Amino acid sequence: MDCHIFKRNSRCLVEASDTAFPGTRARSRSTANADASSTRSILHTEIARLTAQSVAPKTLQSYQQAQLSIQAFRETLGYDQTQGADTEQVAEFIAWLSLQGKAAATISSYVAGISFWHKMQLLRDPTRNFLIAKLVSALRRGRTTSDPRQPVTGQILRKLIGALPTVTKSQYETILYRTSFILAFFGFLRLDEFTCQSARKSCVGLHTNDVVILPTGGLGKHMVKITLRRSKNNQYGPPQHVYIQAIHGSTLCPVRAVNSYIAVRPANCTPFFAHFDTSALTRHQFQAVLRRCTAAAGLDVNKFTSHSFRIGAATAMAAAGISPAVIQASGRWRSTAYKRYIRHQHVIPASSLIQP
Repeated sequence: MDCHIFKRNSRCLVEASDTAFPGTRARSRSTANADASSTRSILHTEIARLTAQSVAPKTLQSYQQAQLSIQAFRETLGYDQTQGADTEQVAEFIAWLSLQGKAAATISSYVAGISFWHKMQLLRDPTRNFLIAKLVSALRRGRTTSDPRQPVTGQILRKLIGALPTVTKSQYETILYRTSFILAFFGFLRLDEFTCQSARKSCVGLHTNDVVILPTGGLGKHMVKITLRRSKNNQYGPPQHVYIQAIHGSTLCPVRAVNSYIAVRPANCTPFFAHFDTSALTRHQFQAVLRRCTAAAGLDVNKFTSHSFRIGAATAMAAAGISPAVIQASGRWRSTAYKRYIRHQHVIPASSLIQP
């Protein structure tokens, strides 16, 4: 990040100190320079920390990839790397990505990343231009890409759960992943909402008290309440709550799954989804087990990911005739992006979700 502003202000402070105390000029200059350097280092460390927290981790990762990509592109064409990119260079970069066959969504993400980093360095944003807007718009209009990910339907969810005993190391692990599969489906959960990035880092996913069983008012009826303290579309707002009704008589009943897991789960661990040694369930572990279950169930491992649970939930609700507004709210989508999750060719009868 360009720090000339900090340097200029620090130099003025040093010169003012020398003028005020001429008898200790050499000592004051040396001491002030050291103090100013230390202060700038602290300030820049704090700037980096706040910058990293200003956007979601995956978004920041995407922005960093955009920065690296355009730097490599500009270096290839011999552009001055000491200066920010201009609009013409960004337009050329977009054209280069298009010729590589990059998806419109990927290119749009890169453009957003370029804008982000230029603003962070107090440089003019080269993406705020009529030409750039039209190029991105043309990509969205002219290039339609099909999403190869398939939905986890009720039938497929049963197959995945049925394969768990063959890919897990213990009965406890089977119960752990069974519950996470069921909540991921019925709760429309994103992977980072219920797993941890690393077993060694502090978990920002579900904590022990974030998943509870509540009575619904009817005799013997209960539901699962999930509290999402942070999510992709809610980084700073109040927690969001997801309520999942029990499905009595079904092997996929969320309340039954949570109760079975809580009964064997270690009591002295912070993450809700944790292994028997109390270490957190990580994203990598969840994806790895899902992939092994997919293969064991005879399904194409390249077509099922953690997002397939959200796709399946949206597809199932559409098949059941649920209104688009309810589907959007259930998946916590802020826009009509939910429409891309509904696979009309895979719709299933709503009754398949409640078969024993």
